[in-house]
Amino acid sequence: MSHEVAARLLSDCIDADYARPGSMSAGVRERARNVCLSPSFLTGLVLGLDIMLLSVSSLVVWSLYIGIEAPTTIDRYVAATALGTSLAVVIQYLNGQYMQSRLVSLKRQVPRMLLWWGVTLTLMVQLAFALKVTEQFSRVWLFSWFFSGAVLMIVSRIATARLLEKFAAAGYVGERIAIYGASERGQLLRTHLLQHGDPYIHLVGMFDDLAEPALMEAEADGSLADLLKVAQEGYVDTVILALPWTASDQLWEMIQALEAVAVDVRLCPAPIGTQLPCHDVKRVAAIPMLSLWDRPMRSWHGAAKWMEDKLIALMALVVFGPLMLAIAAAIKLDSKGPVFFRQRRFGFNNEAIEVLKFRTMYTDRQDVSGAARTTRDDPRVTRVGRFLRRSSLDELPQLLNVLKGDMSIVGPRPHAVAMKVGDRYYFEAVKGYAARHRVRPGITGWAQVNDLRGEIDCVEKAEFRVVHDLYYVNHWSLMLDLRIILKTFYSLVSTHNAY
Repeated sequence: MSHEVAARLLSDCIDADYARPGSMSAGVRERARNVCLSPSFLTGLVLGLDIMLLSVSSLVVWSLYIGIEAPTTIDRYVAATALGTSLAVVIQYLNGQYMQSRLVSLKRQVPRMLLWWGVTLTLMVQLAFALKVTEQFSRVWLFSWFFSGAVLMIVSRIATARLLEKFAAAGYVGERIAIYGASERGQLLRTHLLQHGDPYIHLVGMFDDLAEPALMEAEADGSLADLLKVAQEGYVDTVILALPWTASDQLWEMIQALEAVAVDVRLCPAPIGTQLPCHDVKRVAAIPMLSLWDRPMRSWHGAAKWMEDKLIALMALVVFGPLMLAIAAAIKLDSKGPVFFRQRRFGFNNEAIEVLKFRTMYTDRQDVSGAARTTRDDPRVTRVGRFLRRSSLDELPQLLNVLKGDMSIVGPRPHAVAMKVGDRYYFEAVKGYAARHRVRPGITGWAQVNDLRGEIDCVEKAEFRVVHDLYYVNHWSLMLDLRIILKTFYSLVSTHNAY
């Protein structure tokens, strides 16, 4: 199919009577008829609401608290409002706060929104100090704006999410998708979209030009001409080409035919692509590549994690320093041997590191290799050691590992290099185990705050912990770290799995 053929097809569609009677399933238009709004309209809606609500809340606070006594200050407060509102919107936009997946999930949306709103006002305060204009602005106005703006944005997020749910259930909001290719690949894609797609996906139909229906894996709703017709009528948002990537000539023909209608065009990967992780599409020397893995912490993310680790470790050492001295004295009084226990464990990039702990076992019974599991009422554990392990205070020396750079405050727990599950090494028994070392190990982690502590006596338990570790690696954020730190203090109260 050349450009000329594609143009003729489109021309025939515009003539309005090209589609053969009965050639297209009657349900194609019906499935797409009610959908009038794309989920992407939410970005503009919520962004506009944020601008309006933050601006109004700031000026209302000014009028109630300052405006009556000092109306001439309006200019400087309008300027500050414009700056703060713009910063808030830009920061949230750059951090994905207006993405559809975030907007429909209040659990993911609200905490992050509050975090970035707080960051915005912090930046404004720092800028005011730098410009030496802090005395020109009221602190009551600033904090009142923060709280009133936060409340209004939370209310708008809740209202937007509820409204979207109702519209999506009624079929008014969604992305209308058409599949071209009734082959096995197209059928797998259709099944996946129907079974695992979100409620905002509306499958319009499947199209193909195979002359023999017997060659199709699924019944097609129409031909390419029919697809162009419904697209030209405005019933399709996205066309997914479920064709082999090796069929370059056919792919080019399809792209040429579809470039004349206002639709998004996507290329479906091979069946194995549904099993591969794909974070994004990157360009390498102008060639688009599927990004299967990304470093969890790169550029400013890595810098933010480094600052988090160093600041928290320093503060924790100051706070817990006297307690650590008392623990050291108790260990020396309770049993003979050194205060610290040193063990080689897996660190970042699977390199071995030496991890510090308070010694909790008798010196002549401890296992430096880590091959022997610690069990409930283990006779190797000292009296002081039993308390330290149950309260997790034996981990405090690892703050020194954090300052050294071997560990983080939050991350997958470091395992001894010879640690076993049954009669097999941990890294041999659990599939994907090595991927947990793509970040630095932590003093606390996602698995630990989900009550996955204590003895690992079977492969199932080991796999479950690794699943939680990989969730952290793939979903890392400063907010997740903060959540884990807060949950760590709560989980220390529950010690039934620690011994």
